[in-house]
Amino acid sequence: SIVLARSLGPVAYGVYGVVMSVLSWVERTLNAGIPSATAAMISRGGEDEAAAEKTAWTVLVAWSVPLFALLWFGAPGMAAYLGVPEYSDLFRIAALNAPVMAIYYAYEGILKGRRRFAALSGVQVVQPVIKLLGIVVLLIVGMNVGGTVTAHVFASLITVLVAMALFPMQGKKFELRAGIRLVTSAVPLTSYSITLVILMNLSLWALQRSVAGTSVEAGFFVASMNLTKVLMVIPATTSGVIFVSLTWALTNSRDSLVRKYVLEAGRFAIITLMPMCVVLCTNAEAIMLLLYGQQYAGSGPILSLLGLAFGAVALLDIYFFVLMARGMAGRAVAATLVLIPLLALLNWIW
Repeated sequence: SIVLARSLGPVAYGVYGVVMSVLSWVERTLNAGIPSATAAMISRGGEDEAAAEKTAWTVLVAWSVPLFALLWFGAPGMAAYLGVPEYSDLFRIAALNAPVMAIYYAYEGILKGRRRFAALSGVQVVQPVIKLLGIVVLLIVGMNVGGTVTAHVFASLITVLVAMALFPMQGKKFELRAGIRLVTSAVPLTSYSITLVILMNLSLWALQRSVAGTSVEAGFFVASMNLTKVLMVIPATTSGVIFVSLTWALTNSRDSLVRKYVLEAGRFAIITLMPMCVVLCTNAEAIMLLLYGQQYAGSGPILSLLGLAFGAVALLDIYFFVLMARGMAGRAVAATLVLIPLLALLNWIW
């Protein structure tokens, strides 16, 4: 992100960030419910476990088709709405990532369900490493926004090929009954995940639409947001683990472990989040200048505010999965849904 921000400059980096934010909405929609439901089904065992893996793969790939079509055919409209009509092709390049990530997220759910967290970490490392190599190539041959989006898609493809080679799927073929159970279990997670990604990107979309691709403001926002997304590492490493662990503990009536897991997850999040939030807020301008250069002077206040916001989102994400494991996902979904019109109103006022 730092290399891209420096090489592209604030204006082009803002366009790249907007395209990737739309892609992240698609990916988050894919990653929302089915992988976690798959992990829970495999961890519980029982009659549906044997069909869970290949059923999840089939359901996710099928789910990616309408999302791909939405992004591909809706690209001109999205680009025009966000004030960058000349970049509609970038949204179509990004659309190619949808079916690839569907397979990736299937493996994510399967490996979590098998409780092979180290193996999952290894797979997750492949994508950023390949993407970094792609960026290095672009630095040599010439950096541009289209190349950076293509590098992201290529990195996803390589990651999926590695996962398919190392972890062949097990069990029975697709079963309709298991597929229905997966989709039913995934509805609250999908609703929450879509809502969360809208909350995380709504201000950026409103800003990009208002400046129409000609201002550095969107680039400042994207650069700050990518730094504060470091805070989302905490729920990314904690939420899935606690969801599977709580599901297992509740299924086996291990009430003492349930309380222990919730408390430890909360403590871990607070202990790790607080120092990062303090550093981001108190040294925001210096951090932006150090990492991104003088092109991003004046962006510190944005980083300070986003640091606080993303710290809160990280805690929200962890405790949502606690509620989900307890069967109370509706409360968290309702709370986040209420925030969307509130955020839209505040964006309009400010």
